[in-house]
Amino acid sequence: MKLESISELLNFLNPNKRDVRKCLEAMKSLDVDSLKMKGYTFWNKEGYTRNLISKTESFELFACCWEPGQASRLHDLNGQTGWIKVVQGELDFGVAKLNEGENPLISSTEKLEAGDLFIQQGKKQMYQMENNSNQRAISLHLYSLPITYYNVLNGSGTDVENLNIVYHSINGTLI
Repeated sequence: MKLESISELLNFLNPNKRDVRKCLEAMKSLDVDSLKMKGYTFWNKEGYTRNLISKTESFELFACCWEPGQASRLHDLNGQTGWIKVVQGELDFGVAKLNEGENPLISSTEKLEAGDLFIQQGKKQMYQMENNSNQRAISLHLYSLPITYYNVLNGSGTDVENLNIVYHSINGTLI
């Protein structure tokens, strides 16, 4: 099986049933490029953008657009499993382990290029994504259930705060 468009991906996923196996299968077989993502890619020099493609009771799909040097804050997925496919460019993915009373420090970093898949899982981990290249990057994110907020590291200490998720576009329309 090979999924070659966002519409094929959405048709393959079940909007009414959480199915982690099917999400993984879909993201592994997805083969899209930046041209096929054009309606969902918006850029901002101030920070990376989050562009919602679809949100059902069972999954959430969005694209992030990264200018060179842009990075996310260290965050978790609120207990959900997520898959990130790099569509264009390259991104560094840092993983930090959460231990009670300790500063979460990034313990491993993996560089992913276009076509690579990163799987986020585990309640005791936080993640950070960063575009360290000199070119734009696009990543496609699929979460096993919709998430309304992330837990993010507050400053450089051990305090974690909730950060409500904000989108820059919904279904291809800037908001």
